[in-house]
Amino acid sequence: MSKHLSGKNQERMERAEHRSTAQLRSEHGHHDKDVFTHIHCSLITVSTSRYEGLQNGKRLKDESGDMLEKLLKGAGHKVASRTLVPDSIAQIRSAVLSAARLRDVKLIVLVGGTGMSRTDVTYDAIRPLFQREMFGFGEAFRSASILQVGLDGMFTRAALGITDDDKVLVSLPGSINGVRTGSELLVKIIPHLMSFI
Repeated sequence: MSKHLSGKNQERMERAEHRSTAQLRSEHGHHDKDVFTHIHCSLITVSTSRYEGLQNGKRLKDESGDMLEKLLKGAGHKVASRTLVPDSIAQIRSAVLSAARLRDVKLIVLVGGTGMSRTDVTYDAIRPLFQREMFGFGEAFRSASILQVGLDGMFTRAALGITDDDKVLVSLPGSINGVRTGSELLVKIIPHLMSFI
């Protein structure tokens, strides 16, 4: 008899969960098309070598930033600004705060500086700005990276968090593969992520 009751309770829980999910979709359904799939983004490339090259008048090549912009635009989002900064906590944080002040910008994506070397300080720069960190994003990114490149995929500090003023900050590695993997994850979760803001 207890097994029978347990089964009925399980059915009730599943029905309640289904109703909750349907209700959430219904509540946000009218936003999905207009808001959640058309986010205004700011992109920040973190690279001392590129930054110094630009300062010295060299022509800038930012393949990873270009790919990120292409993938986000291809998913229907708008890129409101792009910035290049060196591997400096102060300058990274300043660029993030400037991007956060741009009208309508909800998503700020940083590319580069996510490794484990002493000069990789992107995570250190943005972590204090997180009011909530979505640890699952970094975990999912590292899992996907390990499948692609082996155990070296563990050494990235890719991250996602939400600030006090409801801006989503994301840090991705500077490699082409890292940007592609991170963008694919990000594009899939943006609609659900924005429903929390």
